[in-house]
Amino acid sequence: MFSIFTSHSFAAKKHKIYKNLPCSFNGVKVGPSATPYEDKKIRRHRCSPGSSGYVGKKGTSIEASSNKYNPKSSGIPVVAITNMTLYSAKNWGVEYGCASGSRMGGGKGQWGNVNILNPETGKKERCSNPFDGVSLWFTDDKYGNTIRYYHLKSTTLVPGFNKGKCKKPKFGNFEEMQSKNFFDTSQPENCGGIKFYKVKKGEVIGKMGYAGNSHFSLGIGSRNSSSNENNEIKDTDDCKGIYKSAHCYNVGPMYLIAPEDRFKWENLPTDSDAYLFPVMSKKYLKEIGYYD
Repeated sequence: MFSIFTSHSFAAKKHKIYKNLPCSFNGVKVGPSATPYEDKKIRRHRCSPGSSGYVGKKGTSIEASSNKYNPKSSGIPVVAITNMTLYSAKNWGVEYGCASGSRMGGGKGQWGNVNILNPETGKKERCSNPFDGVSLWFTDDKYGNTIRYYHLKSTTLVPGFNKGKCKKPKFGNFEEMQSKNFFDTSQPENCGGIKFYKVKKGEVIGKMGYAGNSHFSLGIGSRNSSSNENNEIKDTDDCKGIYKSAHCYNVGPMYLIAPEDRFKWENLPTDSDAYLFPVMSKKYLKEIGYYD
């Protein structure tokens, strides 16, 4: 049987485990840390001390080297950091995510890369074009941790996102999120379905997106830290199928402050307990057959 741990020459190269995730690796850098609402007063950004992030940020940013929009940098392959199982997928992306009036929130200061008239507010605003919002929620197969990737441009798990009838809306707001049209473009079952649920450490699961800058965010938490210790699932019709939305678990995952500092990390995929770098080198990607 094929093993990503032993079938390629990278397995024989120098393997290293890190106490913390390095601030830069394989052409990317670590940006502002996760800052959950539970810890409003905590601000820790080891790799990005000059940034403040925003209250409620549920994942640490993994950024391209340049903040300028570049279709190539926003398409950097992103890999699975461990063996895990997908339990929810959504696409919150829009063509334009603006600093106000948008369901995306946006923020202040150097937000976005274009100035455009926002029909939601009737004002000219600084917006992010594109605003990528593919989000994936996984369960860590070994420890049961919740692992969330978001601000992805695309994912191999739901190839239909952003295509055909599931093309991203031009603008969006919280009211529009409740509409049938938006629901149809954001749910995998309406976009060709989920291609597979199980992923192995080191497999490519998607591409880095753009939302204010080229990056994606990674959050790690534990469902078991909540009152729902047995991961009981709601007994509703929409929670009885194979695909289950996050709400079916009746728990809001807690995303830890600075997950890059809370876990051990490794530079090559092995059977160790360490999480793998979420972005790998081009040489590695060639060796696993991602690039011809």
